[in-house]
Amino acid sequence: MSPAPVSAAILQWLDPAGGLASDPGNWIPSQFPNSADHLMFPLSSTYPVTFNNAVPFAQQHTYLEGAVTLTMSSPHTTNALVVGDGNGSSALVTLTTGQLTAQAAAVAGSQAGSVGTLTINDDDATLNALNQLVIGSSGNGTLN
Repeated sequence: MSPAPVSAAILQWLDPAGGLASDPGNWIPSQFPNSADHLMFPLSSTYPVTFNNAVPFAQQHTYLEGAVTLTMSSPHTTNALVVGDGNGSSALVTLTTGQLTAQAAAVAGSQAGSVGTLTINDDDATLNALNQLVIGSSGNGTLN
């Protein structure tokens, strides 16, 4: 018997204080993120998010607003990482610890009118963009 297929959902971060990505209460709808999910971060606040070994993969991360500090206490992989997506959006993502791998693309400043800043902040933080790293696709992008 083969395993049941994983159903994809769009999950939006809810907690302006930050927290664990593996906590269903931090997402709308309230559920545990799975490998097929698109994780969206729409809050215009400053907050930390930790990805532990309970959430090793997500289909996509999209950061629309605010300043999110990422800690990868266990390696995390996504198909696409998008920082600043949509006219008028302005997002800052800082990777402070751990390994984040974008299999297809990592993009800062994806759409016209968007601003995306991606900061790799420490010697023990690694971003692996396996296919493409795009800084300022149609919007304004910065890599620090």
